[in-house]
Order: sequence, then C-alpha cells, then structure tokens
Amino acid sequence: MTIVRKGLIDHSDSLGAAARFGGGDVQWLTAGKGVVHSEMFPLLDAAAPNPLELFQIWLNLPARNKMVAPHFTMFWSEKIPRHVATDTQGRSTEVAVIAGQLQAAGDRELLAPPPDSWAAQAKADVAIWTIRMAPGRAGRCLRLRVKAHGVTSISSRAGRFPSQVRT
Repeated sequence: MTIVRKGLIDHSDSLGAAARFGGGDVQWLTAGKGVVHSEMFPLLDAAAPNPLELFQIWLNLPARNKMVAPHFTMFWSEKIPRHVATDTQGRSTEVAVIAGQLQAAGDRELLAPPPDSWAAQAKADVAIWTIRMAPGRAGRCLRLRVKAHGVTSISSRAGRFPSQVRT
C-alpha cells in the first residue's frame, strides 16, 4: 500500500493498470503470484522543487493466499471516509479510514480492501488510518483502542508524540 501525502506518483504494471496519484490518494497492490510494476515520480517543474512525501505499508498475505491472482486498487482521496473532531479551541484532528473501521466515522461507506488481503478478513481486525492533528491540539482529542493480540504501529511525520500515547 502506498499513501501519498504530497507530490505525484505514476504507477503502471503488468496487469495493465496505470494511475497518476497523489495528495491523499492510496494505491493498494497485491502481488500474489506475481506482478511487475513501476512507480515513477514525475518531474512536474524542471525549474523548481518537486517534493514527494509518501509512506508504504507492506502486509504479508495469509498463507493460503500467497499464490492468488495479483490485484490493483486505487482509493481516491475524496472517496476515503474521514472523521473530524474539534476541541474547544477550534483545533481539529482528522482521521482518514483507509482500512478497517473507526466507530467515530459512523455509517460512512467503508472502502473495500483487495479480496485476498488480511484486511478483507473480518476476524483479522486490520485498521489503517492516517491522522492529522492541528498544532497545539489540546486535551483528550482521540482515543484509539486495539485488541490485545494486535500489532500497533504509530509513526510521526512531524513533531513528536505527547506523553499520553500508549499502546
């Protein structure tokens, strides 16, 4: 899975899929029994910086799905469910729900994960969210709960985590 925060990526692969994506878009490629692909970073302005900010998450397929047909999915930013919470000073926290569920997002339609991934299995409880917090966000702004048997990973792009972050 590739999540682009800034800039653009051109994707093409042996399945015939091609996409230019960026600005909050998410690409989910399941390699399965094999796919050849490329991710290129287009030079949009030869005279100025062409910043790119992205991160990738690699999920191992369940053992029984190792040799499934490859699958390509695009989640366009405007289709990704989001929940915004605002504190008493008007500072906001936005959670984009890329995979899994977030109770606060309510009944919004969830994105369909690739059919053979862990995220497609309800009992696997896979959740992938991006969280943007306004500077100085005060108080108990967001409480995330994970199951005791789960793996939790939290990373910060800018700034640092407050002392109340616990997993």
